[in-house]
Amino acid sequence: MPLLLSSIVPYSQISLSEQVRIISCYECSEDFSSIMNHHPAIDESNIRHVIRQYLCHWLERLLAVSLVLSTSCHFISQCFLCFNRQFMQIKRTPNILFLKPT
Repeated sequence: MPLLLSSIVPYSQISLSEQVRIISCYECSEDFSSIMNHHPAIDESNIRHVIRQYLCHWLERLLAVSLVLSTSCHFISQCFLCFNRQFMQIKRTPNILFLKPT
């Protein structure tokens, strides 16, 4: 069984942290130029795609379980626990969260 790093969004070439930055900029009506300058592989088309996927698939889910957008371990684990997938993972392949042993 393969392990998934928490910074990776399955089926996406854009990391979780960058997707969260894009969505945060969108929600605060900020400019995306700093993101595009810092990551030349991310262009306006990628940004529109991330925002569209967020609005279509994730905004209502986060609101339903009162999750605040973040890259924290708590946010990531809550997405796995509530939705069986990484935040911004669109394909419905369920994932299982393996917590660190105590």
